[in-house]
Amino acid sequence: SSSEEVSSSSNDGINFVSTSTYADKDVSVSGILSDLNFCKYVIKDKKYQCTITAKNETSSDVKVSFSNVGIVTFVGDLETGFTLNCLKVGGTIMTIKDSSDFMIYRTAINVREPLTAEKVTDYMVNSVTYYDAPIGYDHYKISFTSPTAGVFTAKEGDNDYGSMTFTYAIDSELVQFIDLYGYNLTVTMDDSKSAILMTTIFVYGTGNSLMAYEKNGIIGIFEEVI
Repeated sequence: SSSEEVSSSSNDGINFVSTSTYADKDVSVSGILSDLNFCKYVIKDKKYQCTITAKNETSSDVKVSFSNVGIVTFVGDLETGFTLNCLKVGGTIMTIKDSSDFMIYRTAINVREPLTAEKVTDYMVNSVTYYDAPIGYDHYKISFTSPTAGVFTAKEGDNDYGSMTFTYAIDSELVQFIDLYGYNLTVTMDDSKSAILMTTIFVYGTGNSLMAYEKNGIIGIFEEVI
């Protein structure tokens, strides 16, 4: 069994909280359907590639339905994958059932308009208290203090690096990164004062999540704290 929660917002309409239920068929998912766990939203007028596999279930037996019709379409099959087409702003529950009418996958899909680079910067600075990324015993936080500067605090095990300042510049164009859409931030830190040197930040197009990188790879996935 699974449960639904519905919350309302004066700006965004209805947002559905995601739940997932799987049959005993070794169901697995990837693409934007997995990314929804942290990015939470998909972008209007964009397409996303997804895969769902279910052991012993053929593509012709799969039935896809939506609680609100017309928000998105989900076209494809279990063998070649699916394309999620985001048609208009709103929320819908997508349900996939097998040939016996048993639910093998279920998730909430919320579509939003992307923010412009200027608006996403304003959102990061003025609406988000900080972005949080706890990873095991490590803990990282990023806060944006102005349209060009921020603070990165980091603790890794017994090593507390304290607060490290940085400057940044945001690209003006929305770009696709893997299967996400957002903005790249070029980050500059003082290597004589910063134990961890961020080089870039990818902020999702709705401003609610981001990924921070150093030269050798990803530092962490961060979610907003309002």
